[in-house]
Amino acid sequence: KQTMTEKDKRKIAMFCNVDADNVLEAPDVDEIYSLPYIYEQQGLSRVIFDHFKIFDVKPDIKKLAKWNEYALQKKDKTLPEVVVGVAGKYGNANDCYKSLFEAIKHAGFANNVKIKLKWIDTHKVDAYNVKEKLSDCDCIIVPGGFGYDGVEGKIETIKYARENKIPFLGICLGMQMAVVEFAKNVLKLEDVNSTEFNENTKNPVIHIMETQKGVTSKGGTMRLGAYPCTIKKDTLLYNILGEEQIGVNSYHHQAIKKLSPYFQAMAFSEDGLIEGIFMPNKRFIVGVQWHPEFSYEVDVNNRKLINAFVASV
Repeated sequence: KQTMTEKDKRKIAMFCNVDADNVLEAPDVDEIYSLPYIYEQQGLSRVIFDHFKIFDVKPDIKKLAKWNEYALQKKDKTLPEVVVGVAGKYGNANDCYKSLFEAIKHAGFANNVKIKLKWIDTHKVDAYNVKEKLSDCDCIIVPGGFGYDGVEGKIETIKYARENKIPFLGICLGMQMAVVEFAKNVLKLEDVNSTEFNENTKNPVIHIMETQKGVTSKGGTMRLGAYPCTIKKDTLLYNILGEEQIGVNSYHHQAIKKLSPYFQAMAFSEDGLIEGIFMPNKRFIVGVQWHPEFSYEVDVNNRKLINAFVASV
């Protein structure tokens, strides 16, 4: 492992037109979350405060040390391991799910377990190999996506999780396919689908919002950002989130009536659209229309829904 010498720092300072005291190392590390503490040990806050002439603020060393604890925890071989299967369709572009992967890691830290992520390409999942691909997963997440490719693999994944009582979290398209899977395999509805994939399906349990039926050019048409929704009391989601209001892009609430009492709606937007569902009397089968991995503040414990999902294992 190489470190910078004072001579190196002076040379960098000269060519970058900065003071040598302001040259800090960015070393290679096993875990990126150890870097804030490493930077502070070199005096990063001092450099920033001096530059902006801020003299009445001190860094919170305890909070910075928390990031270091997170990095060190990953090396703790005594912690129990939880295998989290993420079944999606963008396997060759991991950045698509980067926020989700990091949220799962944070949930492991919050629950004092070691996370092992297992990627499952839903293009390669079918009824014949689903057990082989998922049997070692302690819990399964089916995240969002667009387009029909890989959807049948998502449905088979959700069916396996439901039938084998494996904790399941469906996010966005994952939630929608949980409804399609149940309607298809349990209620035995014929020709059940989402109108996103079949506009003429006889049982459109998932379909476009009424306000967007006239939209022909679909690009930035999703409801994005924080959108108020009410969590029903005495539901799993309420117990996890309390009074929080968040959500985006829902489907029509009439669909859920066909599935009761198997599925229950537990979160509604202000215009009455369903934002979250769960299956009562099951270990943890939850679907939400919004993306809980985006709900983040400085405290790593704030991703409450994903934390609860990992804790359910």
